[in-house]
Amino acid sequence: MSDIAGRLKGSEMVLSNLEVFPLDYRATVKAAKIAGTLDRKGKTIDLSVALIASIALVRGVNCLITRNVTHFERTRDLQVQEH
Repeated sequence: MSDIAGRLKGSEMVLSNLEVFPLDYRATVKAAKIAGTLDRKGKTIDLSVALIASIALVRGVNCLITRNVTHFERTRDLQVQEH
């Protein structure tokens, strides 16, 4: 098995155990509230960060593991851990 095939198989094994949450109406409304609140405080975040945080929050996930700790720490109600 080539290195690429082995890495692909490993990735597929990890991903098959993950639950993927969709972007839905509730998450988009929550993202708008997060982004708007932070923008008014002068702490603008990327739309992608607001969307990811909102998807987690509306699904009841209160902890996010990421390399982008600085941006996600700005969101209330979401604990952030560095990967």
